[in-house]
Amino acid sequence: MRVALIGPGDPAFYFSNVVKLPDYKDHLRRIASALKEHEIVLLPDKGVSLELAEIYKEMGGKRVIATAPLKDRVFGIAHLQPFLEGKPLFDEIIDTEDWFKQDHLHILFGDVVLVLGKSLGTMGELMYGTYLLNLLKKGRIKLSQINPHLRADENFQILVYKPFIKEGLDFEIERYLEHYNIPLKYVNAEELESF
Repeated sequence: MRVALIGPGDPAFYFSNVVKLPDYKDHLRRIASALKEHEIVLLPDKGVSLELAEIYKEMGGKRVIATAPLKDRVFGIAHLQPFLEGKPLFDEIIDTEDWFKQDHLHILFGDVVLVLGKSLGTMGELMYGTYLLNLLKKGRIKLSQINPHLRADENFQILVYKPFIKEGLDFEIERYLEHYNIPLKYVNAEELESF
């Protein structure tokens, strides 16, 4: 199984000022241990997902995949280069072409998505991806038409790591996910281990 990771890009701010969880790296170790038999996919940028991927790899995790907008000419990817070059962290890099496709498609490169906190970018990726997945389920688009590496299907689910959020997703968002038949589960490290 492949797990798409999304989460805040500024863990120091998020875990100190938003959820006030100073021991979040202990949680990352438990998550990494629970996921090490699965593949993970993430944007190769600073943030909680990258921190988790580094711990996961140190623990012998199966495979780390990056999705990156390598052809983007609007915003560019200079800030991603340090994470893409000179490090053996990534086993594969999938080109998403541009930032618009990256943000809309990222979670769909996984069989499930694991939400590691709620930030503006994280919620954008989650909302856009689930909206596109709903179009897929209605037969309006085919994943292969967009990118041959996309994996989400009718069994796709959203996992939200409970210790990294203050409250659940908004009531309205939960109702839409229910309407779209996209399972939503709030999990802790022990529940990830049995997933």
